[in-house]
Amino acid sequence: MLEQQHRSRLNQAAATFGANQSTATRLEAMVGDVLDEQATVASERLTVVATIFLPLALATGFFGMNFQWMLDRLDSLASFLLLGLLAPAVLTVLTVFGPRLLNRQT
Repeated sequence: MLEQQHRSRLNQAAATFGANQSTATRLEAMVGDVLDEQATVASERLTVVATIFLPLALATGFFGMNFQWMLDRLDSLASFLLLGLLAPAVLTVLTVFGPRLLNRQT
């Protein structure tokens, strides 16, 4: 009789451990999903920051290193508008809308 009680309790403990293992597995999967979602949000934010600052860094680097050369050789208003305003604007538009156009075509 004592042996049957022990077996019964062992069976109950095994069932409880099995249920807890299933719950732990589901919780682990849920935590993994939450961490993946947070990583995705962080990646999206970094992409937006890079999209904003990449054309600005390119224009700043170009004008910072070559500005005296430009002043010596390019003295017309059309040159300034083309290189100083239009080129950075085109690069910004391509950076923002280029991936969208590429995603539509694939």
